[in-house]
Amino acid sequence: MCKFLDRLGLNLYCQNSAVVLFLLSPHVLSLTVRTGQVQELQLQLVEKIQRINSLEDNQAMLREQVQTFREDFESERRDREKAQCRIASLESELAAAKQQVE
Repeated sequence: MCKFLDRLGLNLYCQNSAVVLFLLSPHVLSLTVRTGQVQELQLQLVEKIQRINSLEDNQAMLREQVQTFREDFESERRDREKAQCRIASLESELAAAKQQVE
């Protein structure tokens, strides 16, 4: 353990492991807390990524629905325009027929 501390540049004279543990315990505790924080942040990140993926899927579905509604609306508009043209044509034919009868 003393060689490890020397490599870290602490240059401590080690008489027993209790002293070393006493000196390192705040650092170990700090690292343990930080490790827990990192793990919690990783979990939050995974949850947020899952939420983003879910929202993207939902967005794609909504875009498809909007496209379907748009196509239906445009189709109905074309059908109404055709019907209006047909009505105008029939009214014109009716007026011509009435003139011939008179």
